[in-house]
Amino acid sequence: MCGGLLALTCGVAQAAPSTYVGVRLSVDTPLDFGVGVQATYDVGSYALRAGADVRSLVGYTLGYGADASVLFPLSGTPNTTSRIQAGAGLGLERHSGVLTVLRPHLLLNGEVRLARSVTAFAEGSLGYSFLRPSGGGEGLGLFSPGLRVGLNFR
Repeated sequence: MCGGLLALTCGVAQAAPSTYVGVRLSVDTPLDFGVGVQATYDVGSYALRAGADVRSLVGYTLGYGADASVLFPLSGTPNTTSRIQAGAGLGLERHSGVLTVLRPHLLLNGEVRLARSVTAFAEGSLGYSFLRPSGGGEGLGLFSPGLRVGLNFR
């Protein structure tokens, strides 16, 4: 098996891992909007992404959120002009101190290179949002499709 320094003698090209940042806009049902930043560690065979957002639920609450995702390539590489990735993620949000939202989801991501160090992406997700009021009481679970668009800077 070829690996590490031996890969050079076996003729296997291995891309160096890259870390890059991005900006994004997102909307998740039920009308949960966000604007944020993300950082991605991409090794080619998978990518780990973490992000943070300012969130608004139906325009009435202001909150914050964070998420983590793992992505696996279906086509293309970090160095090609376009690629498609699939993965899974987990988001956590807090709205005006009155509501907590937990959202596990599956995702499909498409990315296109706009310039040497800039890519645009669009991402669709399907998940389930668990909404929990801060004062206790009954929580609520909702089917939650989502959409995210943004730019990555490499």
